[in-house]
Amino acid sequence: MIKKDYKNLIENAVTELFTDENKKLVNEGITKDGVFIQEDSVEISVQIPLGCLTYMTREEGINGGFDSTPDTIINSYYNREPFLSDIPTLVSKTSYLIRWMYGSAGFGRLPVSLISDPVNSASEGIIMENCLLAKDRGHFMTVLKMMVTNNTKFDDTFWKKVKGNLLKETSLGFSTGVALKTFQENGLMETLSDLKESGQDEFSLKDLVPSYYYSKIYTKKQNIEIRLETKETHKTEIQKENNGENDWTPHNFAQTELVDELIVRNWGYDQTIVDKMCSDSPLMRGEFTFLGSRKTVKFSGSTSEPLMLYASYIDAPFDYKTYEKLAGAKKDSSVYVSGISENDITTEQMKGYLKRLEIIAGVTDESGFNVWLNMKDRQDTHYEAWTKEIGKTSNIFHALRPGGMDTSLILAKGIEYSIKELGYTRNANGTLEVITKKFTDFVIDMIENNTPLYEKMIVGKLKGNKLVGGAENSWKGKFTKVIKVLFDRFIKEEKSKRGKRESQKVLKDRKLKDARQMASRFNLGPQTEIWDHPRSQEKVVDGVVKPTWEKRTIDLITGDGIALCHEESENAGGHYTEENTFLGFAGDNKRCQDENQSNNYMSIDGDFHKTFLSEVPQPDMSNTEEVQVWMNTLNFLKMSTELLK
Repeated sequence: MIKKDYKNLIENAVTELFTDENKKLVNEGITKDGVFIQEDSVEISVQIPLGCLTYMTREEGINGGFDSTPDTIINSYYNREPFLSDIPTLVSKTSYLIRWMYGSAGFGRLPVSLISDPVNSASEGIIMENCLLAKDRGHFMTVLKMMVTNNTKFDDTFWKKVKGNLLKETSLGFSTGVALKTFQENGLMETLSDLKESGQDEFSLKDLVPSYYYSKIYTKKQNIEIRLETKETHKTEIQKENNGENDWTPHNFAQTELVDELIVRNWGYDQTIVDKMCSDSPLMRGEFTFLGSRKTVKFSGSTSEPLMLYASYIDAPFDYKTYEKLAGAKKDSSVYVSGISENDITTEQMKGYLKRLEIIAGVTDESGFNVWLNMKDRQDTHYEAWTKEIGKTSNIFHALRPGGMDTSLILAKGIEYSIKELGYTRNANGTLEVITKKFTDFVIDMIENNTPLYEKMIVGKLKGNKLVGGAENSWKGKFTKVIKVLFDRFIKEEKSKRGKRESQKVLKDRKLKDARQMASRFNLGPQTEIWDHPRSQEKVVDGVVKPTWEKRTIDLITGDGIALCHEESENAGGHYTEENTFLGFAGDNKRCQDENQSNNYMSIDGDFHKTFLSEVPQPDMSNTEEVQVWMNTLNFLKMSTELLK
């Protein structure tokens, strides 16, 4: 039988199922012989080789760009996206495909739905009409599509891992025939070696598996179970198929419910894009100290879980109930419907939320070390010393370790809570950086310089052989007695600095430190050449008119070339306080030392910027050195704008 015949076989089954009577029977029920009856589904099974199917992956289905026909099988939009970006998973599934080719592993069946009440959502790339939706076997079929249909090639490192996995499964007692043993022990690597000698450096499955076994993909018939059923039944069946499986999580089920909303309406949210940007984010992959525990989390869609939870509770209060919810969806499969759909959170907003988390997670100190790593190191060092001294252990010390999803996300909300309580009008990126650095410094300072208070807050005091008065090991206990207390103490300390006279050096050092935190974002190095404005009039030197502007170098480490400027000048009674001072260029500050200046003087909408643009024309773009100095000046003003927020 040729592929066309198999195509006709499916189309005939679809025609037989998709009758007005069957649709009515499934959708609303019918009266027959005076009895009302309704079926959940009407089913027909056909036997077809998997290589003769017209199969589309979930991603291909959403992206569209193909003409669906009654024989087209699309991995259902309600299914999770197969987790094949994870190499161990891809290796495992490729091994399974090879075992199936050799007859050492079974396929079972491919259950597909013919939707009796289809709803197309072109804007979301969802097609239900004139096609079939696969309910299961998504990993197997996607790997088959990759390895066979697309003939994807991999280097020898990948295939060595496949060999290792095959041998491991055999050692664990998996059924392995003589032919497969020969292939996995010698044949695979011998074939690969021969191909390498001929100059090939990447290899497909077809290159390596003997043609007799490889061709089974086109000859070995498998059971395709086609059921006419409603969209709701289809979704429920998917959830039932995967309920209790290790590789389906509450996050996956919650995503399924969100898909239902996407089918009904379009509000500018695309799960495919969200999944892709999260899988591309080192933060979401667990490569930072902040959210570091995500590195060991392995399931389909795992990288998007923290961002989707963060977005779902973006406006939730900073309390222990939110803290618990940020640990994961648990059994609440509607969390993304209520959090993302009902609040009309868009893909663009998700990009902004991801950027916000990446900024918080990526803050470094003056030496380039991540501030969360610094804090965690101090926490761990203290804990080791405490256990040795006390002879006890306590999980509550880990309540602020920025690794777990729940703790990291509640810390992010704590940073935002601090920004709000400190009266900043906007959650600007620069503010996030500065407050994050100040908070982690505050915690480190408490650990090192107020250790008794730190310990008392967490575990209480040792009375006899028992610790009393500390935080209970619960969401409420850890939040109310540790996390919230620390943030409130931090906010109180920051507020106490306002309006308080400080030395010029202390203020300048602190503001330089804040500037260094965000300098790299504005392409400013430790030492940068800028245009300064030291004179109000032109001067003549040796008969040559010199401009009122000069190129000078500023140093964000030493403070050379940078002045601590006053909003209300010293001559007018202004003091060295946090609110009354800002960083500016030394020459310009000397020129206007007797004048009051607005607090946005050095910002992108301030007077310095206006004067600069009017008196220092933009240089010719071919003169790269002049362009760089000109841009450096603007970038400093942009950074100053962020520092004010």
